[in-house]
Parts: sequence; C-alpha cells; structure tokens
Amino acid sequence: MIYRSLKDMESDGLVETTWEIKETGKPPKWNNITKKGLEKVDEFAEDIRKRWLAYIGTLWMATMLSLTGLVHNYSLLVVLASLAGLGTAVFHPQASTMVNVLSRDRKAVLLSVFVAFGNFGFALSPLLLVPLLQAYGLKVTVVMVIPGIIVS
Repeated sequence: MIYRSLKDMESDGLVETTWEIKETGKPPKWNNITKKGLEKVDEFAEDIRKRWLAYIGTLWMATMLSLTGLVHNYSLLVVLASLAGLGTAVFHPQASTMVNVLSRDRKAVLLSVFVAFGNFGFALSPLLLVPLLQAYGLKVTVVMVIPGIIVS
C-alpha cells in the first residue's frame, strides 16, 4: 500500500503524531526556504572554489535527512529539514563548478546530464524509500546515511 499522507500512515499505526494536516507541509517548505534562501552562501562557495564543500555538503545533507525518522518533536523535524537545506545550498554551486571545470568543451551537455541525474534521483527516491519505510518503519532512515557517506 502506498500512503498519500502522514495522516494515512498514522491511521495504520506506522507513525505516531499529533500534527495537524496543515503542519505536515512545513518541513519540506523550510528545507526549500533554506536551500533557495541562501544565495549568499552559494556565492561564497562559488567564489572560494573549494571542492571539499561539495563533499561536506553531501555528507551534511545525508546526515540531517537520515535523522528525521528518529525525531518525535515537530519543531526538531523542521530544524533538521532546514539544516539539510544548508548542505544542499553548499553542494550545488561547488558541484556545478566542478562539472564545468572538468567538462572542457562539452560544458552544456555535461551540466545538463548533472541536472538530469539530480532530478532523476529526486524522482526515484520515493519509489525506493516508501516500501522500505513501510516494511521497517521510520527508524530505518538512520541507515540512509550510508549512501551519503559512500557518495561523499
């Protein structure tokens, strides 16, 4: 069974929450605000051209997101989602700069591939994670840090 909302998961006993429907959208919203609202961090990261920021950003994002299944406090969940956005904000300018530098005369093609694979991963992750979360519960999110460690 695929769950359409947090409330559906709660009614089947997968999660325990006292959240109202209007609160379930706040963690993703704050993650996006953090990602999109940190243009100065992006500019700073791009200016200093430090490759290690791409690795640290990936590890940071994976760590923060892997902890989301362990928290039972709504405010802490919003904080973790926001902190994960910081990792994303640090990763993207550095990674796109690295693709640009390494691609030489095929910059447009390889940057398009970079963006396409990012979108592919974003679209594919629910298909992989939802069955895993349904089978083992939200506490299994801590295991999701392993791919982040491998990639970073």
